[in-house]
Order: sequence, then C-alpha cells, then structure tokens
Amino acid sequence: MIRTTPFHERTSALNETHLWSHWSGHLAANRYQMSDKLEYFAVRNAAGLFDSSPLHKYRISGRGAEAFLAGILARDIRACREGHAQYTCWLDDRGFVVEDGIVLHQAPDEYLLTSAEPNFAWFADRLGRLDARIAEVSDDLGTLA
Repeated sequence: MIRTTPFHERTSALNETHLWSHWSGHLAANRYQMSDKLEYFAVRNAAGLFDSSPLHKYRISGRGAEAFLAGILARDIRACREGHAQYTCWLDDRGFVVEDGIVLHQAPDEYLLTSAEPNFAWFADRLGRLDARIAEVSDDLGTLA
C-alpha cells in the first residue's frame, strides 16, 4: 500500500506537475514545476526544503549507545553535542562503507540515525553485549532536510 508523508497535503498543493514516484513505499514528488530553473536558483541563492520522511529512521538508546555508534560510524560520535547532528557513514568490519546518513544526538544516551536503505538487521547484529537498544521509528517521524 502506498503511503503519504506528514507533509503530503502541503507538497501536493505545490506540485504543479502532478508527477509522483514511489520512495520506500511513499509517494514522493519528482519535481514541483515543469522547469527546474526556479528550484535551482532558489537553492543556489537562498535555501531549499526537501521532504525526507521516507528515509529509514532508527533510535539508538541506552548507556552503550555512544560506544555502539563509535564502533561503527566513520565520524567521531563523541564530537556531536546533544541537540546537534552530523553527516556520517557506517563501516563494515573491513572498513568499507555500508551506508550513509545523518545521526542526531537527541539526549544523553539517545540518538536518531537516518538511512536511505533498510539497515535495522545490520545494526541489530552488531549490538553485541553493549547496553544499547535499537528501535525502528521510521513511521513515527516525518523529516525535512
């Protein structure tokens, strides 16, 4: 079943082309106007806003959450202060990139991680004996980028 994001009503009203695609089971606008020119100049000279709600989202929490993320992320999660976010990627045991996303340090011992592809099982397999939990929260949160 195709789902809509929390922002669908607003984006639908702005979508002059009525062109939609499927992204992780959600309707996503391909473009909002027939020409990309206005969007290009808006992003170039001011700002752009993107409905990124279809991204997979995971809440990592517990006393071992920071240690868990420090063991799999390429960037130092300890440098990400509470209330801040950083772009990062996660690595396999050989140091190869598995995926990339944004990690948000929400509260002490609590992080939110986004991913374009489903990675829940990959993360869960690496928790080991750390005092950390991972929860799939994709359907609970709409996101804008």
